[in-house]
Amino acid sequence: MTTRQFTAFALVLLMPFGAALPLTRPLASGIYGLYVTPALETTDAAALLLVLLSITAPRRPARRPIGAAVQLLAALAALGALSVLHAWVPSLAVASTVRWALAAAVCWALVDADVPIEQLVAVFLAGLALQSLVAILQVIRQGPLGLPGELVPLRDWPGASIFPLGSGRWLRGYGLTFHPNVLGGFLTVGLILSLPLLGSRVVQVLSCLMTVALLATFSRSSWIATALILPPTAVWMWRRDRFARRGFAMTAVIVVAGLSAAGWTWRESIIARIGIEPPPGMTISAPAAMIRRLKYDDRIALSAVALRVIADHPIVGIGAGNSPLAEQRAGVVPLFPHNVALMLAAEVGIAGGLLWIALMGSTAWRLRHSRRTAWLVAGVAAFAALQIIALLDCYPWSLNAGRLLTVTVLAIVETAAGQTLNAETQRRRDSQNEIGRTFQKTKPHAIERSAVAAAQGECLPAIWPAVRSRSGPH
Repeated sequence: MTTRQFTAFALVLLMPFGAALPLTRPLASGIYGLYVTPALETTDAAALLLVLLSITAPRRPARRPIGAAVQLLAALAALGALSVLHAWVPSLAVASTVRWALAAAVCWALVDADVPIEQLVAVFLAGLALQSLVAILQVIRQGPLGLPGELVPLRDWPGASIFPLGSGRWLRGYGLTFHPNVLGGFLTVGLILSLPLLGSRVVQVLSCLMTVALLATFSRSSWIATALILPPTAVWMWRRDRFARRGFAMTAVIVVAGLSAAGWTWRESIIARIGIEPPPGMTISAPAAMIRRLKYDDRIALSAVALRVIADHPIVGIGAGNSPLAEQRAGVVPLFPHNVALMLAAEVGIAGGLLWIALMGSTAWRLRHSRRTAWLVAGVAAFAALQIIALLDCYPWSLNAGRLLTVTVLAIVETAAGQTLNAETQRRRDSQNEIGRTFQKTKPHAIERSAVAAAQGECLPAIWPAVRSRSGPH
């Protein structure tokens, strides 16, 4: 194991942790401090060390070229740098641009380090196992566990991620992350990336644990993304690898059993979170109740403000990381718009939103033009799940943990595609070498036979009819 690989493992292990040390005072007032305060994140040391090691690493003759995903991320960081010139709060735009640039550099460093995907995902799943266990215990206890780095508040405190349940409140599972939705996104990606490893009994148990923890986060966007992406990806891998079918079947049984037990225990909370119960004193159908709750969801108001900002500033935006200021001025809750494409278009112009969409196009292009290995398919599926979440939430790019998760999945896609390309190139070289060796073996014998035939006068009769036919009748 090289130093770079060890650093990459440390990065993915620490990635979900939400603890941070503020470096300055908030750069804007009236907005949640994490959004507007430069801070030292848990993963910063590992991220910076990984980038530094990749920059100073000896140049290999066959070093991989910079992929399309890294180029798109670098372009997004460049737009952030340009937005400093016209940002509403330039210092906030500078801090956000530095984070965007670091995320692009981490993606490049992970690809350049050529870390074995199996080992990287195994470490990632080990970290999620800890997060899952903590989240489940928090939901059972309905309060924090008192662990270092735990950010979950008491359910009666302002800002706690709760939802009404009857006459009380239900606290969602945080793990050691900043928010239950963030943990839900990590678990969705972890479940998809675990599919190629389901031949291991340990991974089968971890999949069950992560599924129950995903339920404990009560993250609807993660539930939707998992339901849409995980089953078809699992079916593709089931059909591709006959030897892995037993592991898939055993995992399905364990997951169904775990979900059934947890779902029955938390059935009232799940119903309340989905919103199919009519409000007190009203008799309406379940779909009507869900639509009524959506009308009062903050996401719609946040997106409406973002659309107005895009209409007013379509080219330059209002500055990287400045979108909560627009929400604050509009009189709505000062959060990032819960749609990453709209958020980026509002902050750095329409080009920023298009670059985010182009990232999905780059992964689809990789899938189409590369041999479809299990890791390539799992990586593209995981990024597709993140794109679905990004339609309903902001953290895949607005928060440091979400950005690192996004670029790590992109790095897995680039690495898997590069491995298939290297394998095909090596196979082509081996084939050419084999042809060359065969030619070298047969060439002396061919020359010897030609010489013998010429000595016996057999060459001229053999070629004379062809010469005569070309020259025509005399």
